[in-house]
Amino acid sequence: MKNICILILYLIIISSHSEGQIKTFSEDESIKTAMENSRDIKIAESRIAGNKAKVDETSSFFLPQLRFTSGYTRLSNVGPFVIKLPFSPVPVQISDAIVNSYSFRLSLTQPLFTGNKLTSLRNSGSFAEKASEEDFIIEKNNIAANVRIAYWSFYKAKLIKKISDENVSMSELHVADTRNFMNNGLATRSDLLKLEVQLSNAKLQFLEASNNLELSKITFNKTLGIPLKQNLKYKYQIRNLLSQVPI
Repeated sequence: MKNICILILYLIIISSHSEGQIKTFSEDESIKTAMENSRDIKIAESRIAGNKAKVDETSSFFLPQLRFTSGYTRLSNVGPFVIKLPFSPVPVQISDAIVNSYSFRLSLTQPLFTGNKLTSLRNSGSFAEKASEEDFIIEKNNIAANVRIAYWSFYKAKLIKKISDENVSMSELHVADTRNFMNNGLATRSDLLKLEVQLSNAKLQFLEASNNLELSKITFNKTLGIPLKQNLKYKYQIRNLLSQVPI
């Protein structure tokens, strides 16, 4: 019992440690991770494999089929077949009793004309296979688009939170400076109240930005198929991306 408790505690510690680790993702790495974790992708791949197997099975019906069957029959123990003749005191044996019976059959069949049934089945299977391949491509494109939207929404929310934090810090400095000016007769009470209102609005915007950042992170993690509480970090900064834009 003690060992089981230690094992459970160890698993909890490992789980919390893995969630606390910060994973770094680029846009391409995010798309790759989402593709690997997507159930829809796995379902689409299984549909392609299933339709391909049906096409191969239908195509095999056009080939000659060789079949071999065998059988064995065991009869009850009976005596030989005999008859009694009027002029003979001893019964005359006609044949021995056959207790064991064996059968073998070898057949070769080749479809010659089936009313285009096999051809129709093969064409239908080929169309289904191509359709499943197109669905697979569409699913990949949808996932890539959703990942890009979630990726940059998360990045934008992070920048907005950073700007909101800076606005709060600047507003606090302005309030402190204006309070000193007012004490020295260089500012009015009205000026201080205006700045305090701006500080309250900045703090409210900071709270909204923090909530939006948390929601966008959860959405991004869900899109990637990773734990919702997993902490993330961007691999590229926005200035590095802007440097790649041709002028």
